[in-house]
Amino acid sequence: MFTIPEKDEWTIIFNTDVDIWGAYRYDSKKDALRLNVKVKSTTEVVEAFAINFATLNENEAVLKLAWDQTKIEVPFSY
Repeated sequence: MFTIPEKDEWTIIFNTDVDIWGAYRYDSKKDALRLNVKVKSTTEVVEAFAINFATLNENEAVLKLAWDQTKIEVPFSY
């Protein structure tokens, strides 16, 4: 997973090359999915960058990324 953070919107990239560290050898030709997600502000300060999944119900979840007072949420259905 890669991200392109902007002030109001982040691009989330799911790439098929899972055997690399960082974006040093990132190849956009191997992108499986790109989506844009609106940025949300929060009053809670997240000191360390955090990634987690929150289960909504038995077939829905939300991928949450947060840092400082910024967060994004990517909904998933399965």
